[in-house]
Amino acid sequence: MIKKILLLALTFCLALANGGVLNTSIQNFLGRPITLSVPSDNIDEKSKGLDMIYEDFYAGLINDWLAYNPNVQWVVEKGVLKVYNITNTEEGRLWYLYLKDYSFDEDILIDLDFKILEGGVNARVGLIVGLDSDGSFFRFRVDVNGRCDFYLHNEEPFEWHKLAESKMRPLVIDKWYRMRVVVQQDKVSFYVDGTPVLDLYCGEYHFKVTNNGQIISEGDLYETIKGRIGIYAVEAKVHFKNFYCKKLIPAPLKKYGIANLRKDLQGLRWLYQYKANEFDCSNMSLILGYFLRELGWRCFIAAGDGHAWLLVETSSGVYTPVEATSIYIRSDWPKYREVGTLEEMQKRYPWDYNFPYEGPYLCRR
Repeated sequence: MIKKILLLALTFCLALANGGVLNTSIQNFLGRPITLSVPSDNIDEKSKGLDMIYEDFYAGLINDWLAYNPNVQWVVEKGVLKVYNITNTEEGRLWYLYLKDYSFDEDILIDLDFKILEGGVNARVGLIVGLDSDGSFFRFRVDVNGRCDFYLHNEEPFEWHKLAESKMRPLVIDKWYRMRVVVQQDKVSFYVDGTPVLDLYCGEYHFKVTNNGQIISEGDLYETIKGRIGIYAVEAKVHFKNFYCKKLIPAPLKKYGIANLRKDLQGLRWLYQYKANEFDCSNMSLILGYFLRELGWRCFIAAGDGHAWLLVETSSGVYTPVEATSIYIRSDWPKYREVGTLEEMQKRYPWDYNFPYEGPYLCRR
C-alpha cells in the first residue's frame, strides 16, 4: 500500500504596483510575507465546496466507475444504483464499486443514501476511502444489526484489521438511510442519518507502509487514508442514490483573549507606506481584519470622523479596538458613526475598502 506525501516548497517575491512605495525600514529586516486569501461572503460557514462530485444516477453514471469484481452486476435504473450480492466468500466480501479517476488528498465529505431490500443477518453496506493502486483500503461499514465498524484491508498479504467499532439501532429493511464520512486533519468521522457513530482521532493511529519488509513511508491516519473512494455492499440486495462528494476547507478557528490578540499582532508590519486616499486606514483595516479572521478572530470595521479601525471580539460579545495603521491595541474607545463586517464595508464603500496594490501587504519580523 503505497502512499505519496507531497512536500510543498514555498517561495515568494515582493512587487510594487500602482505607485505603491515599499517602506525601506521594513525592506531592511524583511520578515516572512503573509499572503491573504480573501474569503467569500459565507466565510463563517463550517465548510464550503471547493470541488464536488454528484451522482443522482438518473443519467446513468456520469463519472468513470469501476467494479472490483467485473462479474458483479451494478445496475443503474431510474435514479437508483442497484447491486445484488449474497455471497459470503472472501471474494464476495470485496464486491465494491469505485471512482477510477478521482482521488483525494485533502479534507473531504462523502454522502450516500442507501436501503437494504433483502439480506441475511450479516447484510452490510459501507463506504471505502483511501483505495490504493494495489487494492488496499479503509472501509466504514454498518450492518443490518446496527453494528458499525472501521477496517483497514491489505491486499498483499490479504488481511483485515479492525480499527474501531460501535453500535446503533438495527437497520430497517426497505428504508432509506444516509451514511456520511468526513475526513479532516484531526479526525475522521462516520455518520448514519446525521448521527455520529464512529470518531477516529488521527493522531492516535500510526501506520508504516512496507514493501518486501522495507518501510516506504509512515504517518498518522490522515496521511494514510488519502486515495480513491468506493461503494461497498455484501450479503445483501441494496439500492443506492445521491452520491455526493466534496472537498472541504477547515472549520474556522475561534479565538478569545486580549493577550492572545496582542501575541497575534506582535511583530506585524506593513509592506507599503501609508498614503492618504490610496492606502490608508480603510484599506489597512480591511486587510488586517481578513488576516486576523484567518487566525480565528471575529472582526468588524468601525468608522467615524474620517477614520476607520477594527473591533475585534476578545470575549463573547466584548470587542477591543485595534488601530490598523500602526497595528496596536487601542486603550481608548473612539466614537464611531457606523460598524460593519468586512464584506459589508467593501460593498458600501468599494472605493475606500479595497486592495490597491499587489500583495503581500504584511510581514512579520
